[in-house]
Amino acid sequence: MGSGQCSWYAPNTFDQDDETIAIVIDPRGDPADKIQNAVDSCPTGALSIVSDDEARDDEAGDKGKDG
Repeated sequence: MGSGQCSWYAPNTFDQDDETIAIVIDPRGDPADKIQNAVDSCPTGALSIVSDDEARDDEAGDKGKDG
């Protein structure tokens, strides 16, 4: 959909690629409340926040999968 709401609320954290898909350019680019606002405002619910620990767990789980 590419509404751009995330980059409106947290422009130092989110941007859009050439296909208008939201991308993270700096996970700590804006204050936490602005990032949360951006995530909450996503009309498709495509964004979420994970802790550093959750991200590491996900990466470790992906490495153990057969590809």
